Amino acid sequence: MTMYCSQISQDYIISHLLDLRMHGTFVDVGCWRPIRFNNTYFLESRLHWTGINIDRREELKSSWMRKRRNSTLIIEDALELDFLKTFKENNLPQVIDYLSIDLETPKATLEVFKRIPLDKYSFNIITFEHDGYWRGREWTDHTRSHITSLGYQLLFNLRNQDDVYIHESMEKPSNDKINKILTSLPPKYSEIINVL
Repeated sequence: MTMYCSQISQDYIISHLLDLRMHGTFVDVGCWRPIRFNNTYFLESRLHWTGINIDRREELKSSWMRKRRNSTLIIEDALELDFLKTFKENNLPQVIDYLSIDLETPKATLEVFKRIPLDKYSFNIITFEHDGYWRGREWTDHTRSHITSLGYQLLFNLRNQDDVYIHESMEKPSNDKINKILTSLPPKYSEIINVL
């Protein structure tokens, strides 16, 4: 049985953009719960991906240790984390398949994104939570301008909450592939995506 867990189809979209790639890598910043509403659980449990999960909430640790044994949980404030050191210590490749970044405030999300050493590491796909539904168009445009200036192309907007980007080194998905992803979405997600 397929078990997609993310809140607004991030795991479904990422896995299908990458053709259900096996043994990929991820970084999940602001990971929160190990399964429910988690953007990387499906990738780890069904596609055997590995990676690091970062959250500051110590109370999550025991649940993560029981439910997510194939990835590393780092309990630390992402605003204070040395990402370069963390990536090196965890032997992450220079090209990482997926970055999920979702912190408690959109401003913190962007501040942390700017701390990630994108001069040394890149991500094939990024989901970035900007919370434009309450922060407004100006904020969303600001985050998009910053991320696209770093070599990422905006593909989707999910419920005016998250944006999905691909790195410029990746071939942009064909319209047929995008349509196939959109038409095969689970019904509860079918009206939340805007193709950009």
